[in-house]
Amino acid sequence: MKRFLATTAVVLIGGLGVTSVAEAAPNVVKIVTVDGKKRIKVGKKLPFLVSCSKDCSGKLSIKLVTPATTEPASGNVSLAAGNIFRARFLLTNFGRRYVKNNVGRCSLKVKFAAVDLDTGKRTVKKKTFRFYK
Repeated sequence: MKRFLATTAVVLIGGLGVTSVAEAAPNVVKIVTVDGKKRIKVGKKLPFLVSCSKDCSGKLSIKLVTPATTEPASGNVSLAAGNIFRARFLLTNFGRRYVKNNVGRCSLKVKFAAVDLDTGKRTVKKKTFRFYK
């Protein structure tokens, strides 16, 4: 009987340790502008920041939505825990003038699908930024 109780206690303690490590803290993904505002200033480069609270790897998708067209861009990103990735969407001179003339109707949509390298859990964060002159 003592042997059975000791084995059961070891199995329960081992099981609790695994669940507490897996559920310790979720991966927090953040997408913000450089200055922390909700809008991006129209310029040649449209910068924003992406970060993960844990080691992660994922796909970054960016879309510039205008009344006439939608311009996509995407790429793969690997981030260490706590590091910040500075992404930029480049505009041509014509694109910059077009966005300035249609500020109210244009937006920049950002999607980051991150995979936690420790647990394999996928986190998707989407953010839409408007523009100002």
